[in-house]
Amino acid sequence: MVSKKDFDELTKKLEDSIKLSEERLKDVQYLQADFENLRKHFDKEKSHIIQLANEGLMKELLPVLDDFNAMLKITEDKGMRSVYDKLIKVLKGKGLNEIASVGEVFDSNLHEVVFVKQGEDDKILQEVSKGYVLNGKTIRTSKVIVGKKEE
Repeated sequence: MVSKKDFDELTKKLEDSIKLSEERLKDVQYLQADFENLRKHFDKEKSHIIQLANEGLMKELLPVLDDFNAMLKITEDKGMRSVYDKLIKVLKGKGLNEIASVGEVFDSNLHEVVFVKQGEDDKILQEVSKGYVLNGKTIRTSKVIVGKKEE
Protein backbone atom coordinates (compact mmCIF):
# COMPACT_ATOMS: atom_id res chain seq x y z
CA MET A 1 0.00 0.00 0.00
CA VAL A 2 1.20 3.49 -0.89
CA SER A 3 1.46 6.06 1.84
CA LYS A 4 -0.08 9.52 1.55
CA LYS A 5 3.40 11.05 1.41
CA ASP A 6 4.49 8.71 -1.41
CA PHE A 7 1.25 9.35 -3.22
CA ASP A 8 1.68 13.13 -2.99
CA GLU A 9 5.28 12.78 -4.11
CA LEU A 10 4.28 10.69 -7.14
CA THR A 11 1.45 13.11 -7.97
CA LYS A 12 3.91 16.03 -7.83
CA LYS A 13 6.38 14.17 -10.11
CA LEU A 14 3.55 13.36 -12.53
CA GLU A 15 2.40 17.00 -12.60
CA ASP A 16 5.99 18.16 -13.14
CA SER A 17 6.42 15.63 -15.94
CA ILE A 18 3.16 16.73 -17.56
CA LYS A 19 4.22 20.38 -17.31
CA LEU A 20 7.63 19.56 -18.79
CA SER A 21 6.09 17.57 -21.65
CA GLU A 22 3.68 20.45 -22.42
CA GLU A 23 6.64 22.86 -22.52
CA ARG A 24 8.55 20.50 -24.82
CA LEU A 25 5.49 20.16 -27.05
CA LYS A 26 5.25 23.96 -27.33
CA ASP A 27 8.97 24.11 -28.15
CA VAL A 28 8.52 21.51 -30.89
CA GLN A 29 5.50 23.35 -32.29
CA TYR A 30 7.47 26.62 -32.39
CA LEU A 31 10.34 24.83 -34.12
CA GLN A 32 7.95 23.33 -36.66
CA ALA A 33 6.45 26.77 -37.35
CA ASP A 34 9.94 28.30 -37.69
CA PHE A 35 10.96 25.50 -40.04
CA GLU A 36 7.82 25.97 -42.15
CA ASN A 37 8.43 29.72 -42.36
CA LEU A 38 12.04 29.10 -43.35
CA ARG A 39 10.95 26.61 -46.02
CA LYS A 40 8.44 29.11 -47.45
CA HIS A 41 11.11 31.82 -47.46
CA PHE A 42 13.56 29.47 -49.20
CA ASP A 43 10.95 28.50 -51.83
CA LYS A 44 10.18 32.16 -52.46
CA GLU A 45 13.87 32.99 -52.78
CA LYS A 46 14.44 30.03 -55.12
CA SER A 47 11.53 31.16 -57.28
CA HIS A 48 12.98 34.67 -57.43
CA ILE A 49 16.39 33.34 -58.49
CA ILE A 50 14.77 31.24 -61.23
CA GLN A 51 12.87 34.31 -62.46
CA LEU A 52 16.09 36.31 -62.64
CA ALA A 53 17.80 33.53 -64.56
CA ASN A 54 14.86 33.28 -66.97
CA GLU A 55 14.91 37.04 -67.46
CA GLY A 56 18.61 36.96 -68.34
CA LEU A 57 18.06 34.16 -70.83
CA MET A 58 15.09 35.92 -72.41
CA LYS A 59 17.08 39.14 -72.82
CA GLU A 60 19.81 37.18 -74.59
CA LEU A 61 17.22 35.62 -76.93
CA LEU A 62 15.66 38.95 -77.97
CA PRO A 63 18.29 39.71 -80.66
CA VAL A 64 17.63 36.22 -82.08
CA LEU A 65 13.92 37.05 -82.28
CA ASP A 66 14.79 40.38 -83.96
CA ASP A 67 16.87 38.53 -86.57
CA PHE A 68 14.06 36.03 -87.13
CA ASN A 69 11.55 38.85 -87.62
CA ALA A 70 13.86 40.63 -90.07
CA MET A 71 14.39 37.44 -92.08
CA LEU A 72 10.68 36.64 -92.15
CA LYS A 73 9.99 40.11 -93.61
CA ILE A 74 12.20 39.39 -96.62
CA THR A 75 11.45 35.70 -97.18
CA GLU A 76 8.34 33.54 -97.34
CA ASP A 77 10.14 30.40 -96.16
CA LYS A 78 7.45 28.22 -94.55
CA GLY A 79 10.01 26.12 -92.68
CA MET A 80 11.55 29.21 -91.10
CA ARG A 81 8.07 30.50 -90.21
CA SER A 82 7.26 27.16 -88.58
CA VAL A 83 10.44 27.21 -86.47
CA TYR A 84 9.76 30.84 -85.48
CA ASP A 85 6.18 30.01 -84.46
CA LYS A 86 7.39 27.09 -82.32
CA LEU A 87 10.00 29.29 -80.66
CA ILE A 88 7.40 31.99 -79.91
CA LYS A 89 5.05 29.35 -78.47
CA VAL A 90 7.77 28.09 -76.10
CA LEU A 91 8.73 31.62 -75.03
CA LYS A 92 5.10 32.60 -74.45
CA GLY A 93 4.75 29.48 -72.31
CA LYS A 94 7.58 30.87 -70.17
CA GLY A 95 5.81 34.24 -69.80
CA LEU A 96 7.30 36.29 -72.66
CA ASN A 97 4.85 38.48 -74.60
CA GLU A 98 5.25 41.17 -77.24
CA ILE A 99 4.17 44.68 -76.32
CA ALA A 100 1.27 45.96 -78.42
CA SER A 101 2.25 49.19 -80.12
CA VAL A 102 0.78 50.40 -83.42
CA GLY A 103 -2.53 52.16 -82.80
CA GLU A 104 -2.05 52.12 -79.03
CA VAL A 105 -1.67 55.17 -76.78
CA PHE A 106 1.95 55.87 -75.89
CA ASP A 107 2.96 54.50 -72.46
CA SER A 108 6.43 55.41 -71.22
CA ASN A 109 6.56 52.16 -69.22
CA LEU A 110 6.23 50.12 -72.41
CA HIS A 111 7.36 52.37 -75.25
CA GLU A 112 10.34 54.54 -76.15
CA VAL A 113 9.84 57.36 -78.63
CA VAL A 114 12.45 57.47 -81.39
CA PHE A 115 10.62 59.92 -83.66
CA VAL A 116 7.58 62.17 -83.59
CA LYS A 117 5.58 63.06 -86.66
CA GLN A 118 2.24 64.59 -87.52
CA GLY A 119 -0.68 62.50 -86.36
CA GLU A 120 -3.11 61.95 -83.52
CA ASP A 121 -1.61 63.03 -80.20
CA ASP A 122 0.19 60.24 -78.31
CA LYS A 123 -0.96 57.52 -80.73
CA ILE A 124 1.74 55.13 -81.87
CA LEU A 125 1.98 55.34 -85.65
CA GLN A 126 4.75 52.83 -86.27
CA GLU A 127 6.89 50.33 -84.41
CA VAL A 128 10.61 50.52 -85.12
CA SER A 129 11.55 47.57 -82.90
CA LYS A 130 9.50 45.20 -80.80
CA GLY A 131 9.37 45.40 -77.05
CA TYR A 132 8.72 42.53 -74.68
CA VAL A 133 7.19 41.87 -71.28
CA LEU A 134 8.19 38.86 -69.16
CA ASN A 135 5.61 37.82 -66.57
CA GLY A 136 4.28 41.37 -66.40
CA LYS A 137 7.72 43.04 -66.21
CA THR A 138 8.97 45.10 -69.15
CA ILE A 139 12.34 43.68 -70.18
CA ARG A 140 12.67 45.77 -73.35
CA THR A 141 10.58 48.75 -74.39
CA SER A 142 9.19 49.03 -77.91
CA LYS A 143 10.89 51.72 -79.98
CA VAL A 144 8.10 53.65 -81.66
CA ILE A 145 7.13 56.63 -83.80
CA VAL A 146 4.44 58.70 -82.09
CA GLY A 147 1.95 61.15 -83.52
CA LYS A 148 1.70 64.77 -82.49
CA LYS A 149 -0.82 67.31 -83.80
CA GLU A 150 0.78 70.30 -85.44
CA GLU A 151 0.09 73.60 -83.73
